[in-house]
Order: sequence, then structure tokens, then C-alpha cells
Amino acid sequence: MDVLNLWSDDPEEVLLDLGFGCDEPDISGRIPARFINNQSSARGINIQVFLDAQKNRMDIENPDVSSK
Repeated sequence: MDVLNLWSDDPEEVLLDLGFGCDEPDISGRIPARFINNQSSARGINIQVFLDAQKNRMDIENPDVSSK
């Protein structure tokens, strides 16, 4: 008897229940507004570069989510 045939749960459902495949929280939402609204006085720090990189990352990882 094949052991895999005894398994009745959907593997995709099991992985989702374990926390795999869920949406990642939007990190930019956790950044205080004062850091986004004001220019940094530190050299090399540019919030727009960070936000653009996050958007590009979302476009690559979840193309269907970013197009909504």
C-alpha cells in the first residue's frame, strides 16, 4: 500500500496553514512617517531609492499583486 495514498489533506492547504505562501507584511508601512516625509541629513540615505527597490521587489515576486 502506498503511504501517499493514505494522506487525504491537500498539500497546498497544509503549507498555507503552516504559514507558507502568505503575503509578506508591507515593510514600508512600519516606517514612521517622519522618516519618509523628511529628507535625511545622512550621506547616501535616500528613502525614494528604498521605496523604489521595495516596489521593484514586489513586482518581481508578486506580479499579480502589484498590478491591482
